[in-house]
Amino acid sequence: MAEQRGYVRKLNMEFHTVKQIIIPTRNEERYIFNTVRGLQDLRKEKLCEIILVDGMSVDKTVNIATQYVDKIIKNSYD
Repeated sequence: MAEQRGYVRKLNMEFHTVKQIIIPTRNEERYIFNTVRGLQDLRKEKLCEIILVDGMSVDKTVNIATQYVDKIIKNSYD
């Protein structure tokens, strides 16, 4: 709190730490929807960033997760 000429001015500042949730995947189309869908409340409230790290999936893992994650990193084994 800071005082100015007899008045008390309240500083109303909130700080939030954004967490990063990293989900490693490879051919997880069977499970990925439930995984990323369960994190959407946190994502909508801007409490976390969801990052999918895909290890060369050949199924629909990335396509399913695209609308539910903030970032997709496609990993290759070169």
